[in-house]
Amino acid sequence: MSWAPDSPVELPDGRLVCGNHGLVVCGSCCVDYSFMDDVLDDDAIEGRVRPTPQSLFPAGIGRKAHPPVTRFIRADDPESLLIYTDGACLGNGQVEPKGGWAFVFGPQELNTTASINERLENQGPLGDYANPTSNRAELRAIIGALRYKNWASEGFTTLVLATDSEYVVKGATEWIRAWLRRGWRKSDGAVVSNVDMWQVFLGEVERWHEYAVKIQLWKIPREWNTEADRLAKEGAQLDEELTYKERLGIVP
Repeated sequence: MSWAPDSPVELPDGRLVCGNHGLVVCGSCCVDYSFMDDVLDDDAIEGRVRPTPQSLFPAGIGRKAHPPVTRFIRADDPESLLIYTDGACLGNGQVEPKGGWAFVFGPQELNTTASINERLENQGPLGDYANPTSNRAELRAIIGALRYKNWASEGFTTLVLATDSEYVVKGATEWIRAWLRRGWRKSDGAVVSNVDMWQVFLGEVERWHEYAVKIQLWKIPREWNTEADRLAKEGAQLDEELTYKERLGIVP
């Protein structure tokens, strides 16, 4: 594994830098967070309002798709798409937990599909069976968003996955290199949880990387992720899914 997605770190002044090297623009991590400088320069130093996904990625028209579609598009970069993701597990850690996952890639409009939510399957993407957990559901939402559509066909070269899961963000940007060195084992020798999900996730990151599409993770507060959270909980209430299934988008 030669590359993993970067997760930005927010400095006290509100600027973003890459998690590995502390750089605004980092060739090693394939990230450019300089767009935040323009946002911050427009705000007063005192009483500054923290930039939100809604302010940086308002609803806009993706005109390279056929037909044109409404997506969450970065205000100063029409090739950057934001997707909200979330996972939920009702009765997490109890006898019969129910998991659900969801992602939201556009505002709800009449006769369009702008979000997906499903019950977390008992079977994983590689055929293994595992008990539902909230962490597993969070990863399933990320995988679902990456595999749902050919986002590049809509003209996007950057996919920003907004999640409130510290497990996903730290796993993808801090822990995973050590896991790989140890053959998917933690420092105490125990097998890493959700190995199948992590392997598929990394495969998706590399697949998009080959198509010149960058994958970025953005850790957002839970209160900024309410729609995906609601849909994930609704997904957990759907009928039980025994086997893993792909959810592929056909309509815009």
